[in-house]
Amino acid sequence: MKMPKKNNLNLKEALRYINLRSRDNARTPFWWDNTLYAGFSTVKPWIKMTDGYKDINTNNNKLLEFYKKCINLRIKSEFNNVFTFGSIKFNRDNPYLFNFIRSYENKSAQFVINFSEEIQKVKIENINNIILNTIDSLDIEDELIIMKPFQGIVLSV
Repeated sequence: MKMPKKNNLNLKEALRYINLRSRDNARTPFWWDNTLYAGFSTVKPWIKMTDGYKDINTNNNKLLEFYKKCINLRIKSEFNNVFTFGSIKFNRDNPYLFNFIRSYENKSAQFVINFSEEIQKVKIENINNIILNTIDSLDIEDELIIMKPFQGIVLSV
C-alpha cells in the first residue's frame, strides 16, 4: 500500500492505514492471571486479549517460579559469591551432562544438568545440601545420582 496523499483520507481509511503498520498487531497484553483481562488491566485493553490467558498465565507457572528461585539464589543466598566470583572446574566424564563445580573461599557448589532424553548417572562426592533442583525429587542409587532427562541440580559440596 502506498503512502496516501495528504488530506485524501477519511478517518476510517486513516485508522486502517495506521493499524496496518502498528506493532500492536503482533502483541497481546501480558497474562498475569486468569481474571478478566488477565490482570493486565482493570478495563478492556485496546489490544485484543488472547483466549489462552485463562489456562496459561504466571499463576502457578513452574518455569517462572524456577527463574525466581535462580535469581533469589544469585542475589540473596549464602552462595551468591560462589555463583559470582567462584573459580570453575569442569567435569567432562559424560558428554550428556553439563557438570562443573564453582568454589569461592570455603564454599563450593556443583551444577549438573542432563541435556539428554535419557537417564544419566553421576557420582558426586560429599553432597551437603540440595540448593536447587528442577524436579521435585532427587534419586540416589549406590552413591550415584540418577539424573532424569533434562533435569538440573545445584548441590553444596
